[in-house]
Amino acid sequence: MEVKVSPKLKEEISGLLKEYGYESEKDFIEDALRHWVLELKKMDFLTKVSEIRERMKRKGLREKDILRDFEKFRRLRK
Repeated sequence: MEVKVSPKLKEEISGLLKEYGYESEKDFIEDALRHWVLELKKMDFLTKVSEIRERMKRKGLREKDILRDFEKFRRLRK
């Protein structure tokens, strides 16, 4: 995959390379993309957790009760 960036962004990246210890623009861009992918996954996870929490609330379930039931189940499986 080839990525093209604007001259202004390329200049900003070039200024950050040495400051943050990157060997090349490629290393910098890969690291930035890896970080952004992780952030997107984290946002997705937090959205799902929020949805689950809301469904639990509507059903009258509490996290404490679920953890207690999970612990009982875990003990039975030993």
